[in-house]
Amino acid sequence: MTGFDLPGTLRRIRRLADRSQRELAVELELSKSAIAAAESGRRDLPVSALARAAALAGLRLALLDADGAEVAGMAPDAVRD
Repeated sequence: MTGFDLPGTLRRIRRLADRSQRELAVELELSKSAIAAAESGRRDLPVSALARAAALAGLRLALLDADGAEVAGMAPDAVRD
């Protein structure tokens, strides 16, 4: 399994959403420099910002297991530590 490619993923999302870095930054309430830095691999983004960006492109984030099957989140009343 490989690491997550945030720069490539964010660029793909932005292109699919047909947004400039500046437009995406405004919609995500981030600075343009934060978007540029994330796209170049110099900084991370909160997962909530990435999920909002994906939604703009008609996409959603998902967790996949080693076989590529989607892993659902746990129910709110599930056992906790």
